Amino acid sequence: LMVNISPSSSKAILLPSGDQLKELDPNRLPFLGLGSTDYSEEYPVEKYEAFFAGLGVRLLGRLREINRIRIDNAQFLRTGLEGTPRLVLPSSREDTLPVYLRFPMRILDEERRDHCIAELNRIGISASPSYPGAINDIPKIRSGLRKEDAELSAGRVLARQIATLPTHHYVRRDDLAKMVDVLRRECA
Repeated sequence: LMVNISPSSSKAILLPSGDQLKELDPNRLPFLGLGSTDYSEEYPVEKYEAFFAGLGVRLLGRLREINRIRIDNAQFLRTGLEGTPRLVLPSSREDTLPVYLRFPMRILDEERRDHCIAELNRIGISASPSYPGAINDIPKIRSGLRKEDAELSAGRVLARQIATLPTHHYVRRDDLAKMVDVLRRECA
């Protein structure tokens, strides 16, 4: 399926379809920039291109299905990882049903966390540490904080421990099982 990126441009992208889409490995698409977060304070405010507006409307119509898959995938991970030493799983109130865009967890040792992320990425799972550091260590934010707030260490500890796993609807059941296997083995 060939799709124009912009109606006013000759640029187009080739999108997989059917069975090809199920086999798509996002880690093999470097232009997605998975695992990196680039911030820019300068961006134009304008209307979406027709393609992206249509894509958004289409996905909105599938939101319940997409959320259900994310919830099911997160539940599979939670069930498989419960009781794993050196691993802290997220908790939620019983009267809530979180939809995890990514499944967060804390691996209590930073070196072990980095090893787990590297091992998961090696086998094609887009695990990530999520935060490069604590928010109170960002210079522009730190300068506006009171001294006692600028020295809080909990954010630094969390940034060194947190890792997240994909829960999107293209994650296959065997990928989820691989995530559980790697983390149970490496955190035992």
